[in-house]
Amino acid sequence: LATIMLATALANVASVCLFPQIVVLSAEFGRPVNEIVWTLVAFSIIATGVGGVAAALGAVVGNRRMLLAVLVLLLVGSLVAALSTNLALLIVARVIQGVGMAIQALAIGIVAAYWRGEGMRRAMSMVVVGIGLGAVAGFLLSGFVWRGGGDWRTVFWVLTGASAVDLVLTFRFLKETPRKKGVRIDYVGCVGLIVWSAPLLLALSQANA
Repeated sequence: LATIMLATALANVASVCLFPQIVVLSAEFGRPVNEIVWTLVAFSIIATGVGGVAAALGAVVGNRRMLLAVLVLLLVGSLVAALSTNLALLIVARVIQGVGMAIQALAIGIVAAYWRGEGMRRAMSMVVVGIGLGAVAGFLLSGFVWRGGGDWRTVFWVLTGASAVDLVLTFRFLKETPRKKGVRIDYVGCVGLIVWSAPLLLALSQANA
């Protein structure tokens, strides 16, 4: 359960960690804020699309296997972000990281598979606590780095290391959940959501122009 909580917390740290850094990023890359916000928007678009199919994928191929794959992508995205030297590369890194939000649906699937009754309710509550703590920790970590005059890349180095730790814990302690047949996965809906929301948000971000 602690392993699952850490995973959900890390996904939410990644989702909010750049909010306090928008002005810093704008100054460093010499780009207007309406372009910098795509480091947030790109993450959210991918997170929304993937989140819609994560539970079904977990049921078909196994929640543990999917969680391992998603943690690898979260680690890779965090590493690329930590090494980013331009805005385009940072946005690509955030797209990769966005897949990490699938962790929430996968965590719920694992809880539903291995807990029952009061145990399930408590485990589900702890997963939700992990989600909330991750969002708070993301703001605090990024804010402390900013206020301390540190480099925003430090946040992503922390995420890289923590993702690696949780990857090892998941491999070591989690059992695979039973697979299900006949589960419909709406790939078209997932891709469609990403395809129509991206240009809509692009237009809104460029509203002043």
